[in-house]
Amino acid sequence: MRSRFMSKAGSSSFGDGNGLIRFGAACLCAAFLIGCATSGDRPERAASALEQAPASASALARYAEGVAALEAGHVARATATFETLAREYPQYSGPLRQLAWLAVDAGDNAQAFDYLHRALKVCEACASVLTDLGVLHRQRGEFDAAEQAYRDALAADRDYAPAHFNLAVLFELYRMRPRPAIDHYERYLALEEDDPDARLIRAWVADLERQAASLTSTAHIETRP
Repeated sequence: MRSRFMSKAGSSSFGDGNGLIRFGAACLCAAFLIGCATSGDRPERAASALEQAPASASALARYAEGVAALEAGHVARATATFETLAREYPQYSGPLRQLAWLAVDAGDNAQAFDYLHRALKVCEACASVLTDLGVLHRQRGEFDAAEQAYRDALAADRDYAPAHFNLAVLFELYRMRPRPAIDHYERYLALEEDDPDARLIRAWVADLERQAASLTSTAHIETRP
């Protein structure tokens, strides 16, 4: 289940999106005012984000068609749609994020990084794009870069749940630091109260609490005079 926010990404939002899961076209928002338009239903807090004109109804419809094609497994059609939208609407990050994760699916991480860096030029403080970048770094074993990208995402939007989740996973599985992992899992759960896997995540937190207590106990024994 930890791979839920770690191995697939994309967005139903033309301007930005709801994290690292491909959502259905029904989730499309009615208006997109800035390049990093949404973090879930919350606006990005990045002061550097500039207001832009909303995407046209035609662009939104074509984007929805691309998402639907992707969900139906028509990868070539979806790719062509997002490539066209990225050319015609370079001020929006959504198509670039979709293309990044299509590149990941095709095994081309270098191309995925290129798309995400292009998306960052559109919105340099987009929590979702920064989280995507962190995921790619984590997959390449670049844990310092992954951690920095997740922290940058939370600096842009401290309530961006996927960044908390991914940072928790990084601390738990790759840094072996249970206490900060607990903190970020708990923050994720506070933000995503209706997550259907909340019980499972709480079980992880309980395991980590035991690990943290054990490490504290061991440290006390080793430092005892």
